[in-house]
Amino acid sequence: MVALGPGYFAAPWSRSENKAIFRDDRWGMLTNTRIVRVQWGDCDPAGIVFYPRYFEWFDACTILLFEKATGMTKIDMLAKYNGAGLALLEARANFKVASHYGEDIEIETQVTEFR
Repeated sequence: MVALGPGYFAAPWSRSENKAIFRDDRWGMLTNTRIVRVQWGDCDPAGIVFYPRYFEWFDACTILLFEKATGMTKIDMLAKYNGAGLALLEARANFKVASHYGEDIEIETQVTEFR
């Protein structure tokens, strides 16, 4: 982990060109911010991001958040807790502007409540 400033950290691993930055917010919850560069395969023929890709990115960012919080990979978490996964109860997006090939998108993931 690399410290970037008070409360901000960069993940030391990288499976792609994406950057992952983690921070503890003022309420003690862990937040994951990740920059994703839109690739050609993420887009429809008009060069606009195909909307299901956002939900794939959201899922990947959530996994990064929990990996950072637990210090374990998703595979290790599944093995330790006998296959119990991370339950996502609700996912939604409000698309206000189209994203295009080559653009960088900032995705922030945060746990707001545990039940």
